[in-house]
Amino acid sequence: MAESTQLAPRAGGTGPLLRRREVEREVGLSRTSIYDYMKAGRFPRPIEIAPHSVRWIASEIEAWKAERMGIRR
Repeated sequence: MAESTQLAPRAGGTGPLLRRREVEREVGLSRTSIYDYMKAGRFPRPIEIAPHSVRWIASEIEAWKAERMGIRR
């Protein structure tokens, strides 16, 4: 399976919202790596819930992890 170069935003994502540190623990990446992947379009973007406060949709993080596992196979 070819690695995707761009993640399309998922409309209607539901579920818990994760803080950056929770995302770091979930995916095993550093803050820098997460933002580098986002810049390259290879990681879900967070949603702004307040000025200077963002959260990631848990279902999008789970989908990203599942995609990465599929690429491995």
